[in-house]
Amino acid sequence: MRREMVYVYEVYKEKSFTKAAEKLFISQPALSAMVKKAEQEIHAPIFDRTTNPISLTQAGKDYIFFVEKIMAIHKEMEEHFSMNAKEASYELRFGGTSFFCSYILPPVVKGFQKLYPNVRVLWTEGKNIELANKLQKGELDFFLEVDKIKKKGMDSFLWGKEQIILAVPVLFPINQKLKDYAFTAEDIHDRKHLENDIPAVRMEVFSDQEFIFLREGNDSYSRGIQICKNAGFAPKIAFTVDSLMTAYFLAAEEHGITFIRDSILFYADLTDKLFFYVIDDPLAERSIHLYSRKSQDRTPTASAFLKYLEIEKRR
Repeated sequence: MRREMVYVYEVYKEKSFTKAAEKLFISQPALSAMVKKAEQEIHAPIFDRTTNPISLTQAGKDYIFFVEKIMAIHKEMEEHFSMNAKEASYELRFGGTSFFCSYILPPVVKGFQKLYPNVRVLWTEGKNIELANKLQKGELDFFLEVDKIKKKGMDSFLWGKEQIILAVPVLFPINQKLKDYAFTAEDIHDRKHLENDIPAVRMEVFSDQEFIFLREGNDSYSRGIQICKNAGFAPKIAFTVDSLMTAYFLAAEEHGITFIRDSILFYADLTDKLFFYVIDDPLAERSIHLYSRKSQDRTPTASAFLKYLEIEKRR
């Protein structure tokens, strides 16, 4: 970055020529001369010297905007080449449920590692509060979760959205009444349930069925309970389990019906033992969030990963 840009930016930060000159270890007349040079180049004054403290003119605001863009590009370039140095080795530490760590994150991380082959990835499975605490302590760089978590020192980014659907064993008699609404595993895998003209099932028709639920304290538990409550009934819970994948397999073995995320069918082995239903409730759609440390606390590797995600989303 050109020297006059550095000097102008320091005056902007300090709102004082005197303080900026002290920070830069130069005389005030020398600093003023460099600022004057920048103003001559853009044919407009950068600072309004009649205010106390000094402030930016409109041209000055535009100048600082472009200087910050140049600084950001310069920082990104330094991080890129630093991370690709052969002698260097870096880490990215991810957390999430077993499903996120097994299916959702690995393909994305693999793409990142193709650009930065020296990055070593570490995985931690756990519950949301445990992962949030690890992130706050600097023991994780990111974790993926559907729960909305607000804690100091954390940022969240929308990763995507998913549908909560109902999985019902094929041999259950209730399916006979719902032939026009049923999807196969292949249908869900092919995302046919996301088409606009697909009919949704009203949950009250399942009020006499036995459910498999995740344990209390999980978003899927509270969301499932509320969906049933919105339909006017309390679910009969036959089993409680720790993961949606376990619920999925238990349902396939006819232990009950269960709420699952549709993305299970995008990754896991498909089954012909279950029918699937779109649910008529706004709670059936939920967001997935990527949590990270605040920008000032992120490692260069973590910042590069977020930049990679931003670029990939544009493609």
